[in-house]
Amino acid sequence: MDFGTSVGTEIVKDLIYAVTRQDRYSVCFSSFVEDVGKEKQMLTLTRKSVLDKADKAKKRTEKIADDVEQWLNNADILLEEVEILEKKAETKKSCFLGHCPNWIWRYRLGKEAAKKKLTIRKLNTNIQNQILNALKDDEVRMIGVYGMGGIGKTALVKEVGKEAEQIFDKVVFLPVSSALDVRKIQGNIASALDFELKEEDISVRAKRLYLRLTSGQNILIILDDVWQMLDFEAIGIPFGENYRGCNILLTTRSLHVCTMMHCQRIIPLTLITEEEAWAMFQKHAHIMDKASEALKGLAQEITNQCKGLPVAIKAVASTLKGKKMVEWVEALETLRESKPLDIEPGLENPYKCLQLSYDNLKNEEAKSLFLLCSLFPEDSEIPLEILIRFGFGLGLFEDVNSFERARTKVTATINKLLNSGLLLQAEERPAVIMNDLVCDVALWIAKKEIHVIMDPKMDTKTLKEDTDIKGTIKFLYCYNINEFPDQLDCPNLEILYMYKDSEGSFKVLVLHYHRILKGIPSLLLAQSIPCLTNLRTLCLRGCRLDDLSFLGKLEKLETLEFYNCMINELSNDIAELKKLRLLDVSLCSIEGNPYDVLGRCSQLEELYFIKNDLPERVLNDQNLVKFFHKSSSLYRFQRYHLDIGSSDYKFKGDMRSKLLSVDHFDVSTSSAAIKDLVQRAEILFLRNIKGSCKNFIPNIAQIEGRSTNELIELHLDRSDEMECLIDTSNLFCVGIVFSNLVKLRVTWMKHLKALFHGPPPPGLFEKLEELRIAQCSQLRSISSLEKLNMQCLKVLKFENCPMLTSLFSPAVIQSLGQLEVLNIRRCDGLKHIMTDEDAEIVLDDNGQQSYRLMFTKLKHLVVKWCEKLESLIPVTFSKGLKQLECLEIDKAPELKYVFHQDQLSCQNQNELHVIEFPVLKLLKLLHLPNIINICPESYHPMLPCLQNLYLQQCPQLNVMSVSHSIFGSMRQEGDTKWWLEIPIFKTYGPKAVATCSFPRDFTAPVVGDFKM
Repeated sequence: MDFGTSVGTEIVKDLIYAVTRQDRYSVCFSSFVEDVGKEKQMLTLTRKSVLDKADKAKKRTEKIADDVEQWLNNADILLEEVEILEKKAETKKSCFLGHCPNWIWRYRLGKEAAKKKLTIRKLNTNIQNQILNALKDDEVRMIGVYGMGGIGKTALVKEVGKEAEQIFDKVVFLPVSSALDVRKIQGNIASALDFELKEEDISVRAKRLYLRLTSGQNILIILDDVWQMLDFEAIGIPFGENYRGCNILLTTRSLHVCTMMHCQRIIPLTLITEEEAWAMFQKHAHIMDKASEALKGLAQEITNQCKGLPVAIKAVASTLKGKKMVEWVEALETLRESKPLDIEPGLENPYKCLQLSYDNLKNEEAKSLFLLCSLFPEDSEIPLEILIRFGFGLGLFEDVNSFERARTKVTATINKLLNSGLLLQAEERPAVIMNDLVCDVALWIAKKEIHVIMDPKMDTKTLKEDTDIKGTIKFLYCYNINEFPDQLDCPNLEILYMYKDSEGSFKVLVLHYHRILKGIPSLLLAQSIPCLTNLRTLCLRGCRLDDLSFLGKLEKLETLEFYNCMINELSNDIAELKKLRLLDVSLCSIEGNPYDVLGRCSQLEELYFIKNDLPERVLNDQNLVKFFHKSSSLYRFQRYHLDIGSSDYKFKGDMRSKLLSVDHFDVSTSSAAIKDLVQRAEILFLRNIKGSCKNFIPNIAQIEGRSTNELIELHLDRSDEMECLIDTSNLFCVGIVFSNLVKLRVTWMKHLKALFHGPPPPGLFEKLEELRIAQCSQLRSISSLEKLNMQCLKVLKFENCPMLTSLFSPAVIQSLGQLEVLNIRRCDGLKHIMTDEDAEIVLDDNGQQSYRLMFTKLKHLVVKWCEKLESLIPVTFSKGLKQLECLEIDKAPELKYVFHQDQLSCQNQNELHVIEFPVLKLLKLLHLPNIINICPESYHPMLPCLQNLYLQQCPQLNVMSVSHSIFGSMRQEGDTKWWLEIPIFKTYGPKAVATCSFPRDFTAPVVGDFKM
């Protein structure tokens, strides 16, 4: 994916409100000296945000757009200029009339270049506060927000949802749309709550969902784009006076829907003001103050034509950005003269505005992809991969004869649509979203070419009887219809997209006069397919397929997809399809052995075979790799997501191009072709590794050539032989390895003693962000890490490594400057997490001796089931834990202090030292029979932001000291009034558990087995 689009949606997302709150830069510079300091600070923060997200994009192998690089260069220049200006300000105390206008102008350009995508509008703070206040009101359980399409309802409630995360345990957002799908709504809610609904019966699913939603959590469900009254009971959503743990926030175009749903608070969202509309248009059209008055006048008139509708303003402004004056004039005339027919009253202006944006694309590929997106349910996320496959199958791109080239084309074209404001970027995956109003306009534009049937009750006779429709229709989308014509004569049909849930069934579908029928994403009846001799793309989803021999007749087939199908066995005919380039078999249940067929598909460019349910007899075969030994196609794979054998690895829809998981990986018998896939993989999971394999490099992957520098994530699981990850002790020349590795997981290695032997290769682990080591019974030390630069490491986890006695020396910690999460579990031999041995002593701000600050970015520290643990972190080092948010210690019977005495603290025992943990919100001290206090006596910890406290079985703990740490000077030593005021919350068995939620006034329960 090109980062050019991503930067517009991501790099300044956190700064949107700060930007929209600012007034326009003043032309009066009397207070410039003060303002310039603030602007410098904001620019510095923005630059850091851009750099961070650009680095993340590079790790995802995304391309950084030129304008982003240019923005960063400009920012550096501007910051230098600001330094000069500030120095002049200090010496001359003048307002710099000769400098200010130029600097502010150039700075604004820098900010504009970094913000290709802004918010749809500055959210109405008053309305947002109204909703949040209603959510805090115990008497309000359902809130309705209504307003016309494209006005910004979705953006508003998404922002409210982010704020509401501070109020509710869970916030669930899901689009509903006009085509009501109860099963999909149930599934989306379940997914958001991290549990799975496997039942098919909707009523059974509803009961299970109800039980989950009434489990005690306080949940907010945001239902976006509701078109009709919803039956909450049928869905499984609890509501009403009997249960008050579930709040509903819905958006709709209709006040009537709010009324029917008995919303207790109804909030209208109106069109934005002329001033807001003009400001928005200027931002998206990049109209600067220096623009000519003629252009500004045209822009103002065009803005007025958009009638205050944000989606129309954004689309029109984006499409005119950078255009010549004559094109602006033509756009205005088009908007004035256009009179769209058959449009719902009140929507004429939005329709003609969006029509103008469509017409201005000037690119048939972009127009075709835009119309293709309208086939999908409104507001749904449309994966780029689907658009790539459909676009390739339809032949939308000239002179494109490979999927990799098609990906480049589709990505570039989608970027144009995103920049035009006609599509939105999905937040969490490579996908796009088409606003519901934009979708309506797209279907209206192509009403003669696209026909959509969304309602089970709609009469499909029109397709059979209407001559005009039959003669012109190219794309047909049918969703959940109860009945389909048994014959359909549509000679120009190119895509038939049929979706049906598992409860329904279709009659036989026969297509006649198939001229250039190129793509059928979902066709449930295999009997109808063999006659489609020109078919290039076939996607079968949710089908039971007992016989796939019909595929042999589809000689022009290039893309074949099976998704969530029940398959008797993969047909040998698949291997005979000479033009087949892409085969995707995912989430399918297969009775036979599919690997025999897969190994003979020598014509493929791309193979996807993951998350499939295979028989035990197949999974128990420890030599499945043998089916690929003679395959010549493996070397030609441009992309592969391949799972060979049983795998615990969870592929999460990752769009990385090369993923490989192999169970029973035998180094001695694996072919060169399989090893080539290993060498080229970006995500690699090898399990049950054998074949005299003492290491990963060089026994599995060679250090010469490509090595493993494309690898981003590596998981090695279960080996009785492997002693280290990399062994360079016998290598004469060591090249670069793992130069892009971000995640490393090593588990169940009985004889692993170290991560590497010999000199570490240059740059080893420099980009590593996450390291997990578990069930490695011989691992004694990680001290070798001090030889590496691991400044990118953020997550470090150890579990069940009983031979570890000490984790970190100060030298190792110095290489872990970005560490955010440290999690240690079941390391029975561990005595110290960190020692102060050989620690560097420096002078602090007061001229006192101190250790160099460590763990300055650490947010989560969790230690559990470490029976011999005597100390965590020296108390002097704890001064660096300014970012610590969560501290959990459980079952460490030898531990006396969380932060223990060290050499420097022993020298200063007569002085009282205050150590503040300014952002610590969660503290758990459980099953610690010898714990006395958080810090030694001469050190006093302050926990001003503590929100949750858990104490259990800590009989030696001085609770009054903990109280003083929380309340500070508000409580005096010996004052137990705070204890008496706090009610008991929960107790379990003979030992009490303290579960305390502390708002600012700290009125919460504290219970436990400890000293008063």
